[in-house]
Amino acid sequence: MKKTWLKNKFAFLMVLPALLFVVIFMIYPLLDAFTMSFFDVKIMGEKIFVGFNNYKKLLNHNEITLISLKNNIYFSLFTTLGTVVIGMILAILLDRKIHGWQAFRILFYLPVTLSSVVVSLLWLRIYSPNGGLLNVILNYIQLPFLEKNWLGDPNIAIFSIIMVSIWQYSGYTMIFFLAALQSIPDSLFEAARIDGIRPGQEIMYISFPLIKPVIIIVVMLQLIFSFKVFDIVWVMSTGGPGYSSSVLGTYLYTEAFRKFQMGYAQAIAVFMFIIIFSMSLIYLKLARFREASHEY
Repeated sequence: MKKTWLKNKFAFLMVLPALLFVVIFMIYPLLDAFTMSFFDVKIMGEKIFVGFNNYKKLLNHNEITLISLKNNIYFSLFTTLGTVVIGMILAILLDRKIHGWQAFRILFYLPVTLSSVVVSLLWLRIYSPNGGLLNVILNYIQLPFLEKNWLGDPNIAIFSIIMVSIWQYSGYTMIFFLAALQSIPDSLFEAARIDGIRPGQEIMYISFPLIKPVIIIVVMLQLIFSFKVFDIVWVMSTGGPGYSSSVLGTYLYTEAFRKFQMGYAQAIAVFMFIIIFSMSLIYLKLARFREASHEY
């Protein structure tokens, strides 16, 4: 009994630093944000209890909230769709071992390693209405009618930013899909070819069904990751023009550090946490489903 107690005590002491880190930097800030969301916090630190007023302001006929939430949904859905489709196409091509495939794998993954701020500054130059590379190319190939003020037009600003995110993170999904495709035994394809199956049918009837659990997990990861977007939107447009490209992250930042509405900003943070936490629960259920499917 004493040895068991000492063993458990030693294990607890080993886990204690990580546990303290989680409590101090994750659980405490979360609880503090939830508490502060029920107050009107003044610049000098004075707190006035307002109950659910911050949440009522957030949810009741707040046009900026609706725009930001809509843009979050657009960003999450379209970024996920684009990165998954392009990543899958790249993975299939590389899995075929095309000439120089290892160099292409590094090249396609390279944007993922770059900071979002660096990528944003790069694409600000590309999207520039005054001599930006994209408009120059469109003019060069005789398509001047497609030239736009890509970040200055409120109708397309958020979609222009989405395209940048797709460009940066398609290599991320590619790596997952490529690893899954390369884990499929060659004997399955050899047997299928003996039975007369064509290359396109190999992908449809062998590859896709076997990597379906990976696809589901990657889609959920991308949805969660994309919904938390802040930096790329803030650097490229600060949520503008107006609030046309605002997302919940930029809206929170504006309310907290430009308008100094700390209590209201914390209500936005809690709202985001509830959405992302719900998506994470779905992800965990899908992950367990994947593990169960592998067992059988």
